[in-house]
Amino acid sequence: MTEQRPRDDGRQTRPERPDFDAMRLFYQSTLDAMSPNVAVLDRNGVVVSVNVAWVRFIKTYAIVETGLALGESFLELCERKLEPDFRIICAGVQALLAGGLGPFRHEYLCPWIGDGHWSRLSAVRVGSSHMPFIIVSHEDITEQRQADRRRRDSVGRLLLAEDEERRRIGRALHDGAAQKLAAAKLILARGPEACAEAQEVLAEAIIDLRTLADRLHPPILEPLGLCAAIRRHVTRFSRETGFATELDMPDSLPRLSQAVEITLYRAAQEALENVARHSGGREAKLSLQADEAVIRLSVRDHGKGAGGVRDGDGLAGLRLRVEQLGGAVTLLDAAPGLKLTVELPLPAAETQDR
Repeated sequence: MTEQRPRDDGRQTRPERPDFDAMRLFYQSTLDAMSPNVAVLDRNGVVVSVNVAWVRFIKTYAIVETGLALGESFLELCERKLEPDFRIICAGVQALLAGGLGPFRHEYLCPWIGDGHWSRLSAVRVGSSHMPFIIVSHEDITEQRQADRRRRDSVGRLLLAEDEERRRIGRALHDGAAQKLAAAKLILARGPEACAEAQEVLAEAIIDLRTLADRLHPPILEPLGLCAAIRRHVTRFSRETGFATELDMPDSLPRLSQAVEITLYRAAQEALENVARHSGGREAKLSLQADEAVIRLSVRDHGKGAGGVRDGDGLAGLRLRVEQLGGAVTLLDAAPGLKLTVELPLPAAETQDR
């Protein structure tokens, strides 16, 4: 309420008239303080006020379209545009002017800037029923849209990598344990005298199944930790392939998150498998080191170099898993051979015991 000052004779004066210039300055300052591009439309859709961001936007991109400057009709601009987005915007603003509850929002490709630039328009009704105003704001959401697209692409690639991993497991089952089990059945059909031979084949099938189960989820990883699991895998790898594998890693590390430990173990598996399959050499070195901020696993062979490992050999899925955790995978010529390095960030609380 406006303060009423008493006269000397005790009677009160009329309320002082509001300072319209001060009020106008206050409202304009409020608009100018907003970071989105903001315009105020009257009941006819005419632009009656804009903020500095709106003016800067028009000047920056040399926009000559009528309907965006003071005194011009924003609604007529939307009606003239043939794009479906502008018809949607026009209908939304008209609904607000007709008394719609709002707010109205719409995301669209901004035609004044170029391909790939996204804006979010928000409109809200203010004022009285007989004198409504519409506040229209535009926000640049290009980076958000691009980030969303990258996430969708990443999820899609990860799903494809998981499908490929399932196919690899299926092939391993078919070509390994399944065929050995079928062979054992045929051997046993020859009679009791073939039991010893069948037992040997069944023993090989059991080894194949255990190896596959270990690949899916190493049972030693959870109770003993990452270093023990990798050391056991390297021992088995060297025994089965004949590779001389040098280890450079601590006896143990503080427990990491399950996602980090599994990813690093998978990286060691994948890298060593590719070394055996493609390098052409007989030596490899695996290193695992951690500091306060990063844990780093690297596998180097002494084979034929860049002509060997390809992303299609399971590294694509590994890259995606590592990227999901904020890390990176690099594959470089080591002259001779290749060096695969996986780096994962360690938050401050990551190395605490689970």
